[in-house]
Amino acid sequence: MKWIVDYGLLGSFERQELLFHKVLPFFLEGAHIFVFALHERLSLEQEDFLEGLFPSKIPVIMKAESIEALQDLYDDYKGFETIPGLANMIFYQGICQRASDIHFEPLETSGRIRLRIDGELYTFKEIPLHIWKGLINRIKILSKLRLDETKRPQMGRHSVFFHHKEIDLRFSSHPTIFGESIVVRILDKHLKPLNLQELEFEEGFCRELSSLLKIPYGLIIFTGPTGSGKTTTLFALLNQLNTPAINIMTLEDPVEYILEGAKQTEIKPGTLEEFNEGIRSILRQDPDVILIGEMRDEETARMAFRAAMTGHKVFSTLHANTAFQVIQRLTDLGLPLNLISGNLKGIISQRLVRKIAPQSASGFLGRIPIGEIIKIDETLDEMIARGDSIHAMEKYALSQNFVPLKEYAMNLARKNLTTLQEIEKAVL
Repeated sequence: MKWIVDYGLLGSFERQELLFHKVLPFFLEGAHIFVFALHERLSLEQEDFLEGLFPSKIPVIMKAESIEALQDLYDDYKGFETIPGLANMIFYQGICQRASDIHFEPLETSGRIRLRIDGELYTFKEIPLHIWKGLINRIKILSKLRLDETKRPQMGRHSVFFHHKEIDLRFSSHPTIFGESIVVRILDKHLKPLNLQELEFEEGFCRELSSLLKIPYGLIIFTGPTGSGKTTTLFALLNQLNTPAINIMTLEDPVEYILEGAKQTEIKPGTLEEFNEGIRSILRQDPDVILIGEMRDEETARMAFRAAMTGHKVFSTLHANTAFQVIQRLTDLGLPLNLISGNLKGIISQRLVRKIAPQSASGFLGRIPIGEIIKIDETLDEMIARGDSIHAMEKYALSQNFVPLKEYAMNLARKNLTTLQEIEKAVL
């Protein structure tokens, strides 16, 4: 594990100057300056030196083992003159710029770094080929990927510290004709779930979401593409349910939010903690509310429905284009209609669109959610049991004031919160 280092701050000092005083300032945050030093307490001379550089800043000491270790730290991190420094700089910039993912992409004559910010990919830097190989090897070493394996996908992880917090980095490699592509997902392991009002949904939509929580048992499914905010909304609902009187248990891959008091399990593929075995184990733990991160196959889906049948409130996600298409996806997985009927209580489909911000250089800053909710009433439940068409169900729902995803989004455009172009990208 490493601390994220501000390469610009460190690179602004002369090596000999810092090593003479045996302190290495590497990160500035608020009233604090983080420094590497040989001892847990600074000498008066060192305090004076730092006070001259950073007036009124309080030093936070990270102990280095020796003067040689300080020299190595400086040489490793100064700008991107070294491969470790370059890798560190890329992670630092990704986190600072609120990127959800960092893409390391091999091209024919160079390597390219792209950052996904607010759902859009932006080119951050191009790397010459003579440096690219070393950079990819450094990334693989950090994430404990096999250096000798370049033809098969691999997955790994690494952690760094940033702003007093541990940031989890999830690595995925994939072979391409020009070399390995590596994508790094950035996860703040200490994110706290938001409440519904903080999600920026329309007020009426929040009321409908809250009403789903009053259902005593059954399955509520969230759908939408990767990065559409499903997990954030889901945990806002769980946060609303979270009281000392409720036993909430989760199976996730990965854990993205920490829900205080809940028993959260991170799935590790290839171990007994896989979803199916995990659900069986959870049902022996007297849960009230169960979160199953994703229904990936027929067995997982069947077990989710059986948990709902036995008096549990179950939340899960499933990939589908619209809320109503979730029902079709469940039958495609092999679930019989008589299992879906009576147990499926609600479906939420969600996307994110960029939010207009005239003061921003790009014209956008951050994203806001758009969504549609289906509450399975008695009539819809009977239609599911009969195997009625999706079109027939949609027609009935519209007669009951169902607001489709696109209509919800158009309301935001009319309020000048987003643009028609953003809506076209998000909604089919």
